[in-house]
Amino acid sequence: MMKLAEIVGAGRESLEAIYSGTLFVLTGCVSLALVFVFAPCSVAVCIPFIPPLESMLLLVFFLPILGFSLAFSDVYEDAIKRTPAKNESNDVFLPYEKRHIYIHNAVRSIFPAFGASFLYLIALGDLLLNFEVTIIDECGSAKTWSSAILCTNIRDYDGEMRSSASALVLSELAICFVVCSASYVDRSKPLHPRIFKNNYIWIMASVICLILVVLYLSLSVPLQHLEALPWYFFLYKIVWPFICLTINEVMKKREIKDEVRADTFRKLEFETRLGMWSPK
Repeated sequence: MMKLAEIVGAGRESLEAIYSGTLFVLTGCVSLALVFVFAPCSVAVCIPFIPPLESMLLLVFFLPILGFSLAFSDVYEDAIKRTPAKNESNDVFLPYEKRHIYIHNAVRSIFPAFGASFLYLIALGDLLLNFEVTIIDECGSAKTWSSAILCTNIRDYDGEMRSSASALVLSELAICFVVCSASYVDRSKPLHPRIFKNNYIWIMASVICLILVVLYLSLSVPLQHLEALPWYFFLYKIVWPFICLTINEVMKKREIKDEVRADTFRKLEFETRLGMWSPK
């Protein structure tokens, strides 16, 4: 009997981990799609060009690597203690709790895409000021990146500065995915150091993905372009993924509360039905 309970528990743990990995991949796909949506809406006169090949590799290779690694998470030991949802039409989530689920996942998708798109503005403006002085000088008093991106002379610009800035957008989005994946390792509890203890597959996948990002930048962005970027660009590039991770944790804290209430309702419903059909 104990073996049967262990088998059922392992099955539920696997199901929870697969669900987390799937949700992460779907959220990442929406974030990538939002980058394409934000591109033509950019305040810069020269809108970003998102490389299609790199975007496809991010979609079919990068995200699945992290998603599959999350499916091997070993943190859901208490899954056997929770009452599973039944394949029935009755609802266990209140209407406002359902709205929270959709809103939270939308917020998770928007922030990485917004941060990467904003990074393009800083990168493009500073690169133009440093390497396209002739074009910028024709605009008059463009001395900062915020004024350089509004220069009308760059409307049809398609040089190296635009390509480098666009590559930095994808790299920032990829780094956000790696950092935010930590929030999906254990969706039943807030982020804690224990997730680094037994989840070696996720750790290796994260390291491999970060190495791929570094290789991509070394091949797509010349070193002199990176050296010309200001210190606040790199500070923003490092800090923003952790801001996204913090937002994920805030969303997850509310979801945990809703899930606890829903699990209590499912348990009560199960025990009520069990009492109705028990022999007297």
